[in-house]
Amino acid sequence: MKLMAKNQPLEGSLDVNQPEVTRSELREKKRKEKKSNNGEGVSAKEVANNQTTIKNESKTDKRNKKQKEPKSKKPRPKINVSEWLSDTTAAVLGAREYASSQFSAEDIQRDQQPIVTAKMVELVTEEDLKLQPEARLGYGAAIVDLMKMPVERFYYLVLWVSGQHTHDVINRAAGMNYATYHEQLIDPKWFERGYQTATSQFVMAIVGDDRDDNSQAVIPALSRRLSRLTVEQQTELSNQWFQHFNSNLKGRNPERKLKKTSDKNAKKVEIDENNQRIGTFINREMTHSFIKDYRFADGEQLLTEYNYQGPDFTRILDEKVKKELEFKDRTSLAYAIQRFVNQPMQELLSIAAPMEFYDTLYKMATNGRDTIGVPVTMSTDKADIAFIVDKYYQDMINRLRLPKNIATAVSRLGILNLAGLKTNGDKAPVNNYRANYQAKYSYVLDSRGNQVYNEVTGQALKVRYGVLEKLYQQLRKVLMTPVLISYTQVRNDLLAQINNGEYTTSRDVVKVDLTDPNLTAQDVAEQVARYTIDQLLGLVSKGQFDYEKGMYSKTLKEFNRMIRLDPSVRRYGGSRYRLLLKQTRHVYFWIYQSSFADHLKPGERAEVDNHPNAFVGTDPRMVANLLKNIRVTHRPAPTDWEDSIRFEDSVIIKLMHDQVTTTTEFVEQTAQSVRDVINIMEQISGSGSNDLVEAKKQVAISNHTAEQAQELSVGIQPLATGINQDDLLRINLVTDKLRKDAMASLNIVNQAFYRSQMQAAGIQLAPAKPAKKSQANGQPDKLVRMLEQSSQLINEIKRLKGQVDTMIRDGERLRRKNQDGMMETYMAINQMLARLTGQKAEIDQLLTTATQAHAEARLALENKQRDTAMQSANEVLNLRVKVEDLTQSLEAQRVQLTELDK
Repeated sequence: MKLMAKNQPLEGSLDVNQPEVTRSELREKKRKEKKSNNGEGVSAKEVANNQTTIKNESKTDKRNKKQKEPKSKKPRPKINVSEWLSDTTAAVLGAREYASSQFSAEDIQRDQQPIVTAKMVELVTEEDLKLQPEARLGYGAAIVDLMKMPVERFYYLVLWVSGQHTHDVINRAAGMNYATYHEQLIDPKWFERGYQTATSQFVMAIVGDDRDDNSQAVIPALSRRLSRLTVEQQTELSNQWFQHFNSNLKGRNPERKLKKTSDKNAKKVEIDENNQRIGTFINREMTHSFIKDYRFADGEQLLTEYNYQGPDFTRILDEKVKKELEFKDRTSLAYAIQRFVNQPMQELLSIAAPMEFYDTLYKMATNGRDTIGVPVTMSTDKADIAFIVDKYYQDMINRLRLPKNIATAVSRLGILNLAGLKTNGDKAPVNNYRANYQAKYSYVLDSRGNQVYNEVTGQALKVRYGVLEKLYQQLRKVLMTPVLISYTQVRNDLLAQINNGEYTTSRDVVKVDLTDPNLTAQDVAEQVARYTIDQLLGLVSKGQFDYEKGMYSKTLKEFNRMIRLDPSVRRYGGSRYRLLLKQTRHVYFWIYQSSFADHLKPGERAEVDNHPNAFVGTDPRMVANLLKNIRVTHRPAPTDWEDSIRFEDSVIIKLMHDQVTTTTEFVEQTAQSVRDVINIMEQISGSGSNDLVEAKKQVAISNHTAEQAQELSVGIQPLATGINQDDLLRINLVTDKLRKDAMASLNIVNQAFYRSQMQAAGIQLAPAKPAKKSQANGQPDKLVRMLEQSSQLINEIKRLKGQVDTMIRDGERLRRKNQDGMMETYMAINQMLARLTGQKAEIDQLLTTATQAHAEARLALENKQRDTAMQSANEVLNLRVKVEDLTQSLEAQRVQLTELDK
């Protein structure tokens, strides 16, 4: 077996051991190329086809140059005007635009979560290894590569094992030994199979098979443990983990690096001692973390030392192969798996996750004014709040502006950069990049610890985590859920007190003191809520004063202008007020109105996000909220023309009344049908049937739906003289919802009635067998149906696009026709055209999103990534609600346009 020199990379591979390519060198190379082409830019096709060649030539040229000492900081490139102009020209011509789009497309594809659904390669057996020396070489080479595998390679290793065999994936997934021995063999088939057998065993031990719900692989087992935690266990873990970190960090900003102080600083000794203490704490958490020793009240541990017990063919390798590959005493597949799980993977969960959690609470405690708009409910019931926080968790996290992925989160944590910091009494080297955990888990690094840059975009390559991302986000949710529940509970209790007039003056609440070592995460959330609300109590008196003077702000727009310009409330706004969440500004306005809320007209009260718990049927306040917000004024004043368009035509009013009346009759008849079916079931099976007990619950729900329909029928009587367009649309949506709720109750009762009839006749219904994920013909059928539905939805969006274009053209024609007509009609047409233009932009965005997601689903299906395809198809189907809302809105505006044209 002929061997070649070691440490020789494959052609076209991404070798992070080579010196980094600086941006200035790239610019100089491009400038020379343009000059040799008589000033002509490089075409998009050449950029795509020659990317690998340019990369290798750059590396070859660099090997012949004198290597310079690495610098601790990357020098900022100087801007050359002529180069900037040429680069801009190239972008206009399309070369850079094409290259950027390729990397953007790669980002979209790579951000999907790859799941190993099957071993996509033909693996070797123990007998194959005994008979084939090339297979043993491949298996052993993989083990040596896996022993030193950095975390950034794991993502591409999963892709490779999942069946993606592109050069890009293989170059980033395979190690140096694969590059060394692959091309020297006459027939590398057995070498590849041996190598991929070891990597597949490695990946399957960590990721598992998603078809196995009881997989004992690392990630599925830990994910199940996290999902089983109760709210009480989550609260206990969140509080104690935060307390552990806070007692050591003592309120230190996690986003600031621990820097060495100047000798002239009077507090140099104190600062250096604190930095050394924090650095020692971080190093200790890497190896002996809090979470490894933590036990719940029932004695269960969340994270333990992992010992691999799966298949390992290391024992079959002969001494010749081990000697060639420089095996050591502990070199084995089992030890490679254990090293990766117990070191880089557990470090992520032991230090990165809790440090990001601490950073979130630190920002809430030090600058938490924007958190007041984070909750999504006004409920004060603890059970309701817990249910709603779980349901709308992602919305709340988005409002907190937390990072979307691990790499971005860790890149903000400057405190994890311990390079050059003195810890444990020993002075670390100035450029000890191995202690820079911030860069280690954020960016792809070369052998010297320098960031690797994309040669086309010039951006640093961030680490992709793939399946580890989902686990990290799950742990984040476990830690954040108790905080969100506690904050929402206290905030809503205080807002209720303000609304009742019990809390109108400041209680002198003090800011959170993070230096308190006994502080828990729950304490921080509650104190931040109290302090933030107390700081806003001046808005109550300000609102009362303005109302008494007759100069109060009637709309959020007026309030925003006032809070930025009025000196008496400048401290609530100022120049940074515009950066606050829109939801936060709504809460500000709500507090401002609290003293005179009872005197406001319907629809003038500020709306604070409120997603009530609707698990017992329809929203009990749906019709009441609708009637509260409907405008009942006879005719808007001229200054209010821009607010809404009003229908006063008797035909439209009659149609609206007929629709509500028909809905009321339908819902009442459905409720009666529910009661009739229940009576028949009682006669057939008696009162003790389980089906009957469940069906009786629908009686209360259907009766309540009928009461709401009757409430709506009475509530619209003041609208006999006219109705605004927005209100007409709201009434249409509510009537549709009432009909659907009534039919849902009747369907549930009918199914129960069918089961009771079969049982009374002595026919035993076979229990429905759950569909197994492993059924080869079940999953594709469901996926194909989803893709067909998504394709139909895209066609529906295209139809809406054509409809809105036609309506805009008709509206412009009608506006020209009425230029010299009534001012009211002309303004109404202008308002409609503005709204249609906005809806056209929304439809265009929906079409782009749907088309892109549908294409990703098709591509994933072709690559046999069914979970990814399912996720993308669901992304399209989730747009259906928006499409239906736009359809109803356009239909209402089409009716209005017809009326205006008469």
